[in-house]
Formats: sequence, structure tokens, C-alpha cells
Amino acid sequence: MKLCCRKLISPARFILQSIQSRNSHVNREDFIPPNLVMAKVNPLLHNVTIQEVPKISDKIPVFRHCVEKLPKNKNAISVWLDNLLHARPQYNSVVQLHPVLFDTHPRMDILHSVVRWQQEYREVDYSWSRTRAEIGRGKKKPWPQKGTGRARHGSSNSPLWVKGGISQGPRGPRASFYELNPNTLLDGLLIALSIKHIQNDLIIIESAQISQDMPDFDEYLENRNLSEASMLLVHAENENISYLEHLAEDSKLLNIMPLYGLNVCSILKHDKLVLSRCILDELEHKVLWHKTRYPWLGSPHNFYIDMPGQDNKQSVDTNTSEPIGETGHM
Repeated sequence: MKLCCRKLISPARFILQSIQSRNSHVNREDFIPPNLVMAKVNPLLHNVTIQEVPKISDKIPVFRHCVEKLPKNKNAISVWLDNLLHARPQYNSVVQLHPVLFDTHPRMDILHSVVRWQQEYREVDYSWSRTRAEIGRGKKKPWPQKGTGRARHGSSNSPLWVKGGISQGPRGPRASFYELNPNTLLDGLLIALSIKHIQNDLIIIESAQISQDMPDFDEYLENRNLSEASMLLVHAENENISYLEHLAEDSKLLNIMPLYGLNVCSILKHDKLVLSRCILDELEHKVLWHKTRYPWLGSPHNFYIDMPGQDNKQSVDTNTSEPIGETGHM
């Protein structure tokens, strides 16, 4: 048996060549690491000037503090507060965000399950086919049972016949809705909010209620490098957003949504998430209430006694119970 001998490269020489090939592009001006993925705009290639965001120090006044109690192992998150009335960012005030909402470990499996649920729960399959009982023809026997030499048949509506009924076909409408665990839905929302904060795609504005005195909206976007970024603005119910609605009608990149409509798909579909300062307290209160409404589940408990609301029922029963002698009834 003959073997084909080829020229082999020594391991040391192979490692040296691979290192040289990896570092061959480091000295170039447009060097970008191969594992870095930049969204849409690359400032090194397109020569776009991006304003540097200053770091937040302790001397900057805090415009909003966290309402709910913080976990022991985490601190409040400080974010710059922007204003729609200023054409350029001021960087003079800070708001604090709760770490449970904006510092959750991003689990892609939970995020995928929530997105899939949102895409499928409203889908309805309307495809429908007729069975042999719903065919418009009569149910007459096509030919006698014997004597013709042909196979025996009892009706031409059978699925064996052309233009006959369909066996085990679709019988719509059929909904694709299924229930998802409420904790999974809440975790998916917190993961989506945390991802926007980690990727610097979260913007907190002072208020969404503005008048026509607002400067040019295109200038506001250009000064923040948001001209080509799609934005989702979330506002409170008591805010008057009539002027913003007028801007959203003329813009293809701006969408407006109230707080009660906030969902995972809408957050991930847009490049930037803009939250009004007025909704932070309500959002924090609702999320923390859902997170801590069953604190007894993690420890040994009696379901019938420790369940929320049972203490009130027991106190009412003890207060309403009276001796038989006082009421006069047996």
C-alpha cells in the first residue's frame, strides 16, 4: 500500500503564521475587531462625529430616586435625564432606575419563548375542508354491489373518489393561543428592558407632554445621532401627547405607546426605547408587586393559611362570631 507524503508544516511555524495573519490589520486606521458587530452606522468607516457622553459623578443632582426597596446585592442605576425641549443634550440631571427592572440577567431562552408566544397567540387558522357528509351530491350507490366487475362502493362522496370528501382535513377556525406562565412573561419584559439599557438604547425624557414650542424634531434627532434609528416612546396616561402624535404621523421611525401597552415585541422591534419620567414610579411599583406578592413560596408554608388574603378572612370570622346567648338564636 502506497501513501501520499505531503509537505507538513511544523506546529511552531503554523502558530507563528496564524498570529501574524491575525495581527496584520491592527495597524490600519479603519481597524475594527472581528468579533465587534456595530449596528447600521460605523463611525470609523463613515466618518460620523459622535458626541461623547460624560460619565455620571456624585456631584450631579438626582432628579428621581427609586421608590421601592433595593436588593441588598445591587445598587440603583443612574441614567442621564433628557428633555425634548432642548435641541442639544444638557447632561445636568440624573434619574435612578431600579436594578430589578433594568439589571436582569438576559436569558435568551425566556426572551425567545415570550416573543414566540406574542407572535402566535393572535394567529387564527381559517382553513376548512368538507367531510363526506358535507358534499352537495346525493348519497346514491354508484352501481350495484355485484355483477359489474368493478370495485364495490357505497357512495361517490367517499374520500376515495375525485371531488369527494376529505378525511381528517383542516376544520377551522383554529386558534394558536396557549397560556404562558405569568412569571415567564414578566421576566421577558424585564430582560427586554435590561437589554436596552445594556446596549445604551434606553433614553429617559423629562416629560412627553410638550407644546408646539418644541424645536425642530429633526434637529433633536441629529444632535443625538438618532436620525436613522426607530424609536418607541412610552408615555403616561395623564400626559397630553397631541403634538407628539402629530409628529408621529409624519415620521416613519417614531411610534408612541402608553404604559399599559408595553410589550416585548415592540421593545425589540425598535432601535431605541424612550421612557417618560412620569411612568417610572408606576412601572416600578407594578413590577415589584408582581415579584413580591408571594413571598411565602420560597419557604415552608401552609397553602391555606399563608396565602394572601387568608389572614383578613380569619380576622373577619373572629370579629363576626358572637355567642348564642347574645343573639337570641339557636
